[in-house]
Amino acid sequence: MRVDIAQQITQKIIEALEKGTTPWIKPWTGGGADHNIASKKPYRGINTILLALEAMAGGYTSTTWGTYKQFAEKKIQVKKGEKAAHIVFFKSVKGTGEVNQETGVKDKGFAILRGYSVFNADQTDMPKPEAVEGVPFDPNPACEAFIEKAGVPITYGGGRACYIPSKDKIRLPARESFDAPVHFYNTAFHELTHATGHKKRLARVITGSFGDASYAYEELVAEMGAAFLCNIHGIQAEMQHADYIGNWLEKLKGDKRFVLKAASAAQKAVDWYIPPPKREEAMADE
Repeated sequence: MRVDIAQQITQKIIEALEKGTTPWIKPWTGGGADHNIASKKPYRGINTILLALEAMAGGYTSTTWGTYKQFAEKKIQVKKGEKAAHIVFFKSVKGTGEVNQETGVKDKGFAILRGYSVFNADQTDMPKPEAVEGVPFDPNPACEAFIEKAGVPITYGGGRACYIPSKDKIRLPARESFDAPVHFYNTAFHELTHATGHKKRLARVITGSFGDASYAYEELVAEMGAAFLCNIHGIQAEMQHADYIGNWLEKLKGDKRFVLKAASAAQKAVDWYIPPPKREEAMADE
């Protein structure tokens, strides 16, 4: 096995975990599996994770991937300046089982690991497929009005949800692709809370690595902010990143102010979108 490729893969997954990304979990249906444009076969194993990470980082909605040559053979041009994603080809070669008379070592076979570069269809001039009609979606008027008024650019479609700080925009699957409206609004509120951390809003500083307070802190802020917004709009809140529970528990045991600071930051995020009433106005309503 080529150690350099294996190390690159490991490092990429570590970096993703350090950012709190778990692309193998999603609360919606649809979007399809990432597949190769030539073979039409879905990618498997580690490649599904690698491509999901690339798609989230690049904000791609298409699940079609291919090498430069594969796209070119179909008269599709990769756009100038686009960077390829790196995946791998893995194959186990069965050994003969025979024992080498000189070394005394049994031939158990070996593994082949090669790297390949692929592009997403969104990085090409390939025409986008027509939207497929999903299940009926019963919108919540108050939630819809809030999302529209929030002012954060949102692109709908594909099979992934994320906030892209570098572009200051949110990408969400189509409403109809969620199992229920509540799942959509929870996801939207979570990403909208993340968006308040942008430098032109509340400028929350997110540094460190997975296991450090900063990353766990931001996810807790987003979870709380989404829950607060759900409460305001009268819908059931849901956990978006349960994989952080253990980390949060550790931080809570080591810092009694951790949850208080996160709750305060989450409230500030909500207040960014829904300014609280002035004190005199609040007293009049009491």
